Parts: sequence; C-alpha cells; structure tokens
Amino acid sequence: MRTRRRDVTLATNDVRIIARRRSTAIRSNGCSILYDLSLRHDSPSSADPPFSTAQGISALLDAEKEASKIVAKAREYRTQRIKDARGEASKEIEELKAKKDAEFKEFEGQHSGDSSTSQGALDKTTTDTLAKIKSSFEQNKSSVVDTLLERVVEVKAAPHRNYVKV
Repeated sequence: MRTRRRDVTLATNDVRIIARRRSTAIRSNGCSILYDLSLRHDSPSSADPPFSTAQGISALLDAEKEASKIVAKAREYRTQRIKDARGEASKEIEELKAKKDAEFKEFEGQHSGDSSTSQGALDKTTTDTLAKIKSSFEQNKSSVVDTLLERVVEVKAAPHRNYVKV
C-alpha cells in the first residue's frame, strides 16, 4: 500500500511535540505509515497564512483517523488471509487423506489375497506331506520291527561300565 505524505504547518512548538507523539502512536499500531508533521516556517510574504493551533490539532486528528482506518483495513485483510489459508490447508489435508486412503486400499488388495486360494495351497501342501510320511512308513516298517525285536531278544551279559573292582 502506498503511503501519503502530509505536510502540516503548525504555529507553536507545543503542537510539534503533540505531532511527534501522534506519529509515534501511529507507528506503534504496526502500520508503516509515516506522516511528516514537522514545523515548517513560512515566509511572511507567503500567500497561505500559517495554521492556527486548533487547525493543526484537527489536521493531526484527521491524520490519526486515517491511519486507524488503514490499520483496521490491514487487520481485516490479515484476518481474511488467515481464514483463506486455513480453508486451503483443510482442503489440502482432505485431498492428501483421500489419496493415502486409496493407496492403502490398493496395497491391501494386492497383499491380502483371496482366502480360498491360500486355503487351497495349504491343503495341497498338507496332503503332499502326509503322503510322503505314509510312504516312508510303509517302506521302513519291516526293518524297524526287526531291529527292535533283535535288541529286545539278544542279551549280552557284561558288567556295567561304571562298575569298579575293589
């Protein structure tokens, strides 16, 4: 925003002090508006007579009102920008959330699989393993029975290995 400069010719030093206080107050409101309210000494031959103290104070009050209007507009603009930013941020959050939900659904669909296919593969593996165990049993049944009977029937008489003669 462009600032306007205003020259106010004041008649006394008291008003100049007031003008400095007013300009400080305008700057302390957070606005970057600078009014030139300094004393200007006009020559006696000047066509414009110098302002009286009351006119200087009214000009100063007018400048203060204008500055407060500008500050109020700036606050409204800032508030509106904050509201707009919040709205845009919430829209972006919703879009990101929808995108991530879609990615999750896709991932879940790829990795979960159908339970009937998993069950079928498990059943096939189980039947194959059982068939191998049964065939191994049938092949080795007679040799295992013979080995067991031989060990049970045959007796070797020998002292125990821990036995020590005294």
